Amino acid sequence: YTKLANLLFTRELQRRLSASNTSITVLAVHPGNVMSEGNISLFTSLPFGRLINFGFSLMFISPKDGGYTPAWAAASKKVKEEKEKWKGAYVVPHGVLEEPSEDAKRDDLAGELWETTEHVLKQFGWV
Repeated sequence: YTKLANLLFTRELQRRLSASNTSITVLAVHPGNVMSEGNISLFTSLPFGRLINFGFSLMFISPKDGGYTPAWAAASKKVKEEKEKWKGAYVVPHGVLEEPSEDAKRDDLAGELWETTEHVLKQFGWV
């Protein structure tokens, strides 16, 4: 659900920026399966944690490699040159445009998430 929320929020933010003629391009980025400190701690806490860590370390990428896709999304000339193609897009390793799920393309859900977010932020006095 968190990835869905990221994709919906990205699409709604891009829609709002485009409607106000702002030239900002917004992308949702999945860095890949990263063997982060959080994952290492999680796997270590499980029974047979060291074995699990070893197994996943063979399939997951390093944090350094996990930073490539977000860096690419932030600095790629391709995104700037083909702006319309990348607006509100979902990018996966390594700079690949991924088709989001049908739910992630729903404008009604994106708008509802935006309105709910604003409502919650107002309750805390942050807007």
